[in-house]
Amino acid sequence: MAVMVLLQTLAVMGFTIAAKWVLLGRRREGYYPWDMSSYSQRWQIMLAIEWHIDHYPGNIGILTLISGTAYLPVFYRAMGATTEPDLVTFGDRVAADDASVVCHLNTRGEFEMHPLRVGDRSVLRSGSRLLAGASMGDDACLLEHTLVLAGDHVDNGCTVQGRPCELFSGDRLHGLAT
Repeated sequence: MAVMVLLQTLAVMGFTIAAKWVLLGRRREGYYPWDMSSYSQRWQIMLAIEWHIDHYPGNIGILTLISGTAYLPVFYRAMGATTEPDLVTFGDRVAADDASVVCHLNTRGEFEMHPLRVGDRSVLRSGSRLLAGASMGDDACLLEHTLVLAGDHVDNGCTVQGRPCELFSGDRLHGLAT
């Protein structure tokens, strides 16, 4: 039984990886209007395929089962996540705890993709969100539930919090505001 589940899991992951490269290829910065580009439709097909990753086996999700293991980064690398060209660039020793990095904007049918950059030794704490075109310098920190708006930059060594983010001048390790 365990061997069969393992084989099915590998098949689902392999199919998802192949579909990503066939349908989307390497993602590029640009504008993709819903009524003039097939990219948005291909992305919707990809989301339907990824449903299997999120719900197999037994509605648990494959990525949940392999989180915290060496297999999760292998899967993401196979899907095109690198430290450079696929729109998201993470520097060395970056820590992201349940954070979101969003490379796209969808405004009134105008779909755009813009790169994101997170500098070396930066931290994205739980619930923080970095929107399209935003960037973080080296040693920057987003505290819990922080939103960095599209196109904004968090300077080197700065700690920010809030929605939208503002400079935090307290003790981020102990949560004390000064």
